[in-house]
Amino acid sequence: AALSDEPIETELRKFLNSRIGELDHAEKLALADKLATIPTISQRAAADITGVSRDTIRRRRTKTSGGAHG
Repeated sequence: AALSDEPIETELRKFLNSRIGELDHAEKLALADKLATIPTISQRAAADITGVSRDTIRRRRTKTSGGAHG
């Protein structure tokens, strides 16, 4: 990233991890849903970032899209 020698993905993950505790459960679910729609982010990564279980993300993604991702 511009301010350090770490890749932008690492910096973004650090930023999200520092802010995730401020979100309530519904906000974490919404963020997990959004992250899981990004082709380069797996459901596992979305779960790791948000603390929402992969099963929950998978069920919600299947319910809204008719399919699974990651």
